[in-house]
Amino acid sequence: MNAYSPVHRFTSRKRVVATLGVAAMALTSVAVGISAAQAADDAPNGTFSAWSQKSFTDWQTDKTPPADPDGVDAPDNPSNLLMIGAGGPGASPEVYVRTVTTVPKTENSGWVTSERGDGWVKVDQKTETDVASSNEVVEAAHWQRYSWKGGPIDEGITPTWTGPTDPNWQANVKDDPHDIGHAGAYDQGKPGNADWFYLELVPAKVVHHDAQTHEEYMYERTTPGTETVQYRWSVYARTFTPASETVVDEQPAGDEQPAGVEEPKTEPAVAPSKGSTVEPAVATTVAGPKNATQPQDKSAQPQAVPTSIDAGL
Repeated sequence: MNAYSPVHRFTSRKRVVATLGVAAMALTSVAVGISAAQAADDAPNGTFSAWSQKSFTDWQTDKTPPADPDGVDAPDNPSNLLMIGAGGPGASPEVYVRTVTTVPKTENSGWVTSERGDGWVKVDQKTETDVASSNEVVEAAHWQRYSWKGGPIDEGITPTWTGPTDPNWQANVKDDPHDIGHAGAYDQGKPGNADWFYLELVPAKVVHHDAQTHEEYMYERTTPGTETVQYRWSVYARTFTPASETVVDEQPAGDEQPAGVEEPKTEPAVAPSKGSTVEPAVATTVAGPKNATQPQDKSAQPQAVPTSIDAGL
């Protein structure tokens, strides 16, 4: 006959607790995995400092705010450490605004030799001399003596002079050999011969050279005043401090005793109370021959151990 060993009540709870512990560890592992995945994107494991103004953007004529300098917009991203923030009041988002005004300006070109382009107006002009005019003497003034060849002339008559081309006169000496020093017809006083000569002062031959000049001009240009509206924004900065790493001691799954639960001591066999019809659920050894087995009342068979546990335990 077989002997039965009943399952101790605490032992059953131990196994349930161990099973629930394994399940809890599995769920915890899943939860930790999800949290780690979320931390990489949305919930970084660390601490941001408060935003504080660091500088300003450059002034610009476009009213559209520039992008964040770090190129990151996700608020919980550890790389998002710079942000375009608020400026002065009056806009959304608020922005600093200023108007840059320029006054009209008049420019003068000074004296130039070429024309200016659009917008320039000629206000003056002058002639500048590069080389002055001059007279060049190519032949100096001198006396020219002519001889009469028109035939005999009566005494007391002076031959006429019509000029160097007069056919009755012929040039012979380029000088004043007798140092007379005055132009005119002279008789050499030789009777019976027409011995006349004419003395002419030939002026110098002069070549005139005109001056070499160029024109110069003066221009002016007036640039009207302007008004330009410019914008800028504050730049805010913060820091990110990563959290220190924490080591998690996970309880391995199995039949090991859960932490904090003491192993119960083995309870001694207890005799049934008076009037009880149920025998103690323990194996009984009867004296007799070796390997003999004590007969047992079938009505006192041990009860089956439940295989399911109420979740409320």
